[in-house]
Amino acid sequence: MNTTKVMLRVLVFSLLFTMLSTHQALGNKENCDKDKDFIKRQCEKCIGVGRKFPTTQLCCNAIKRADMACVCRSITLEEQLTISVVKVVDVAKECGNPVPPGNKCGTWTVPPQLLGWVHP
Repeated sequence: MNTTKVMLRVLVFSLLFTMLSTHQALGNKENCDKDKDFIKRQCEKCIGVGRKFPTTQLCCNAIKRADMACVCRSITLEEQLTISVVKVVDVAKECGNPVPPGNKCGTWTVPPQLLGWVHP
């Protein structure tokens, strides 16, 4: 009888933990998309495909408050037609919120930091 009660408690706690962690993950996705949209607006010229423009303070402010690994993962192939993921990673590093090596940024994997490494 005690074993049944213990098992029932474990099952209830497992269910609650799963519900709470799923809700948190959904919230993070929503926040990630909001951050990405905000960064796209604030950093349009800094991260756009084509000519490189200087990074603005507004852009850095947007990047500093974002989960950049999440933002990078959420950049779609379609968005990469207008956004340079290499510039996103560079600007994030410049602004003090780097994307960790090994993470995906769009379809590109952020390389390990090498001394003297320069991206194409």
